[in-house]
Amino acid sequence: MTVNPYLGPETLEPFINTARIYGKAIFVLVKTSNPGSGWLQDKMIGGMRVSDRVAELVAKWADETRGASGSAPSAQLSVQHIPVTESGCAP
Repeated sequence: MTVNPYLGPETLEPFINTARIYGKAIFVLVKTSNPGSGWLQDKMIGGMRVSDRVAELVAKWADETRGASGSAPSAQLSVQHIPVTESGCAP
């Protein structure tokens, strides 16, 4: 399952807690490939890009969550921008 951290930590907690209970993994969006993603994800705050800060948080959650199964939240990164046609579809 992929979850979006840009809605705030309270939206992630139920998924992280469930992953902990069942020893499963989730994917957390960190840097997406849509052309407009940089509007927020590349903003510099405190000398760090927002997406880099999210990656740090995911790593922290993974360290706190990793259980006997080895499952933990994982960062989902996409650094390739895929062109989109006027119809909204990738060519």
